[in-house]
Amino acid sequence: MSALRRFEEGDIPAVASLFGRVFLAGRSPSPAADDYYREIFFRSPLRDPELTSLVAEASGRVVGFVGVVPRRMSFRGRPLRVAVTTQFMVEPEQRHTLVAVDLLRRLLAGPQDLCLADAAGREGQRLWEALGGQASLLYRLHWTRPLRPYDYVLSVVRRRPGWGALGALAAPLAWAGDLAATGLSSSPFAVAPAQARAEEVSPHTLVSQVAASDLGCVVQPVYDEPSLRWLFGLLDGPARRGTLYCALVPSRTRTPGGWFAFFLRPDRVADVVLLYARPTERSEVLGQLFEAAGRLGAIAMRGRMEPAFAEELNDAHAFFRCDGPLTLLHSPHSEVLSAFHQGQAFFSRLDGEWWINFRQRVSS
Repeated sequence: MSALRRFEEGDIPAVASLFGRVFLAGRSPSPAADDYYREIFFRSPLRDPELTSLVAEASGRVVGFVGVVPRRMSFRGRPLRVAVTTQFMVEPEQRHTLVAVDLLRRLLAGPQDLCLADAAGREGQRLWEALGGQASLLYRLHWTRPLRPYDYVLSVVRRRPGWGALGALAAPLAWAGDLAATGLSSSPFAVAPAQARAEEVSPHTLVSQVAASDLGCVVQPVYDEPSLRWLFGLLDGPARRGTLYCALVPSRTRTPGGWFAFFLRPDRVADVVLLYARPTERSEVLGQLFEAAGRLGAIAMRGRMEPAFAEELNDAHAFFRCDGPLTLLHSPHSEVLSAFHQGQAFFSRLDGEWWINFRQRVSS
């Protein structure tokens, strides 16, 4: 039988080793793994002594773990304590036991107002729902907007085994096709001329703007400058996903009408991290987002569903998919859950598990 307790700093080597057995096919994680666990769970400015990660022990050995990163949100101005879960894992030979059930039950019984996971699989969903949680279909949706559609399709072809030669032969055709697709105003892939170009800013400048803003949603994150600086520092650190680009979009009154941040990955697909616009500026901000990514060489842009931008994304010929990781929710407050199900929550990739990026950080 396993025993559950709080995760302590001395458990880091054992938990990192468990990560290797569960997620890396038995390989040892990188030497930097211990430092990264320490940074996420014990050095975060978001720490809450009552919202802690949990370990399960059997015969004095760590056999299970669920990580918790506390976050702050609000519901109609009322503070919410949020537990974002990550790295829910159980020793392979313990999966026939109740270790996973016990860990999750203890976690969901905690003092938080909302518990969420947004990198979950089907097994996690079944367990989560069995213990009273819910899945959010809306925030599982992801969108992709090709910026150079022929090159984007070609990049998919090149990744197929044995198709590399065909991809090389087709490259000139893709270049010509994209020239027409993006250069003709009647093309669905053309980006409308912007009123004023977005201003590239440092993460520090973007942090100041975001921290001072009301995002206008029923449920929304509560940001402050120290926590945002920490988050962006991790995003733009040594094991970053690509080139981080941050920008403010001026409005007709010259004050920011919105902002965005994205990563341009080595495969030239841009991942949206944060996207916001005033209601009257959404089309402009989205156009500026596409223009900035295309100018930097992106062939496509993708992001998690942004309910406020649903109409504008549809008008921009983005396509939507529902095959990504699951977003799971648990709360004693039905009105908080309803806000997520109705698309009334501001929930960017900066607010869940995506930014934590354990697989890349710990396995590289």
